[in-house]
Amino acid sequence: MPPTDWTSWQAGYEAGIDDAIRLIDTLRGPGAGSLSAPILLRIRAELLAIRSRASQPRAA
Repeated sequence: MPPTDWTSWQAGYEAGIDDAIRLIDTLRGPGAGSLSAPILLRIRAELLAIRSRASQPRAA
């Protein structure tokens, strides 16, 4: 993949992860049930881990 395509793809990927994290934060709002809260926290933790791995330098 050419560098410009990779940069564009990476930006879109990171934006998608950020959107998903915001969605999970919204779902965790005051109306969230006690059963869903741990699941949503786990999903958020996984998304944060994916985001941190995505920001690491790419192997050539």
